[in-house]
Amino acid sequence: MFRRVITFSSCLALLFFFTSFASAQEKEKLRYAKLLIPSSTYDFGAVSQGSKVSHEFVIENKGEGALHIQRVVPACGCTASTVDKDFIQPGESGKVHVEFDTTGFSGEKIKTVRLYTNDPDNLSAILSLRGTIEPDVLVQPKRLYFGEILQGGIEAKRTKTVTVTAREGSQVKLGEVSTRSKHVDIKLLESNSKEKRFQVTLGPDMKLGEFRDRIVVRVSGTKQRAVNIPLFASLKGPLRIRPAAASFGVLEGQAPLQKTIKIENLGATPLLLKNLKSHHPSVKATQKVVQEGKVYVVNITVDPRLVKKELRSSVEIFTNVEEQPSIKLSVYGILPPPSGSK
Repeated sequence: MFRRVITFSSCLALLFFFTSFASAQEKEKLRYAKLLIPSSTYDFGAVSQGSKVSHEFVIENKGEGALHIQRVVPACGCTASTVDKDFIQPGESGKVHVEFDTTGFSGEKIKTVRLYTNDPDNLSAILSLRGTIEPDVLVQPKRLYFGEILQGGIEAKRTKTVTVTAREGSQVKLGEVSTRSKHVDIKLLESNSKEKRFQVTLGPDMKLGEFRDRIVVRVSGTKQRAVNIPLFASLKGPLRIRPAAASFGVLEGQAPLQKTIKIENLGATPLLLKNLKSHHPSVKATQKVVQEGKVYVVNITVDPRLVKKELRSSVEIFTNVEEQPSIKLSVYGILPPPSGSK
């Protein structure tokens, strides 16, 4: 009987202990940190390019437990951040210092850092710097896009004018204007340390196809050493081919399949198609005059019965045009899946 009383008393003691421990844990759960950021965005207004913008964000703890600033992660390498303390006690505040280097940036920008904490309701928060960066050097236009240029066409389409200006009040000075390409000619219209106005002209001996280059304007008085102005042009011969390839898709059935290609001459020399050469036994090509010297159509025919695997071939079109003596027209087609396959 005495043993039973002791056992019963022990059970009551253990029950009381665990109940008290659980109650203490529940109370501890109520003592969590609570993050409050009075202002999470700082507008730095308008600043000159290359300056450093900084701000100290206030972080408050409105909870009953210590607020742990676990880490602060900037969104990019141009932004740095530090905290004055890793733990903020209840009712106290701390500061997060954020700095943004505007070198290389211009226009309206928003830079952020993410703050990670132990607040169960706010495990992370965003701090933002926003404003406008005024470039030290203004370029108009910022890039030279000539688009499609007809070889031997109007010379005016090969020339564009560029104006480069140093920001008023800045210490920037503009220097030499240059390019590495032998196909680009630069003519200065106005040149001083604060403004450069010049013409960019593409040479007549460029090869057909895409052309990419850049104009370089040297700069001093700032971290930026040079201004690069991208240049793009697509030089086309006088012949226009539409569509650019004969794609037949799935080669089904037994009957020949046909596609029509239109060739238009934009040059002064009358066009003559001398010969058509197929590079695959299943592909045949014939021509038809729509407008003498100006417009032709080429009919491409594929016989599916002669295609044993994926068709990747071409038809070569020979012309009397010096700039485009031959045109290679790609021909594509695929075989249908084997019968019974899923």
